[in-house]
Amino acid sequence: MNDTTLNELKIVVERSVRPIKACLPRKRQMREELLAHLTAIFEEEAEKIGDDHRALDQAKRRFGDPSDLTAQLQNTVPFWDRTYYYLDKWGYQPGESMLCCVFKFFLSFAVAYGFLVLVFGIPSLLFRGRQNEIGVMLHIVFYTFIAIWILCNALLFLAERLARAFFLEGSKPSLRMKVFYSLMSFLFCPVFAFLCYWTFTGDFAASLVRLRIGCYMAPATPLLFLWLARQMAEEIRYKRQWASLNIDE
Repeated sequence: MNDTTLNELKIVVERSVRPIKACLPRKRQMREELLAHLTAIFEEEAEKIGDDHRALDQAKRRFGDPSDLTAQLQNTVPFWDRTYYYLDKWGYQPGESMLCCVFKFFLSFAVAYGFLVLVFGIPSLLFRGRQNEIGVMLHIVFYTFIAIWILCNALLFLAERLARAFFLEGSKPSLRMKVFYSLMSFLFCPVFAFLCYWTFTGDFAASLVRLRIGCYMAPATPLLFLWLARQMAEEIRYKRQWASLNIDE
């Protein structure tokens, strides 16, 4: 089987799977199983007919109408997976800038965090008659939100930069940029520990002491970032590969 034939088989599979509302791991499993099934049909027909083009047409006919298969597969998706589909849409999408991805993450995080505070935090204080502590709680919530948002977006940004620097094809960063982002990942824990403590206490001198806590974790941090970068690169590569297929007939 040549690459052109394999690509045609992938297009047939993608016509069935792409419209399905499900999380990425489930859609990946569907693609793998359907592609293996369709490939087996094609090889069986190719062996009988002896012509790849005619075998491909016959395999498509035996595979059935993609829209009918889409409806059948959608019915097998649990409710949680259907919900997670919309959350996954807020992750990285092929052709999307990292700035857009960071903004979507910020918006989704702000909505979720605000929902928890309004539904659980404030009513809990009111129920216990501690209305005077609401201001303190909101103060803590605000700075915690800022700290977590900075942490998550810094993780996302550095992991994406390292993924492009070390794992993604087509990216040709200089050695200087590779060293720069690796050094940034090494300094991440000390700098974050300092900024968090300074933000919450306002004590600059004591915050410098907290640098030691981050320094203990610093040597392992680049390994964590490289692992995250590799996972991100694999997901980006996978999404690009299937999104590039033109499924319009």
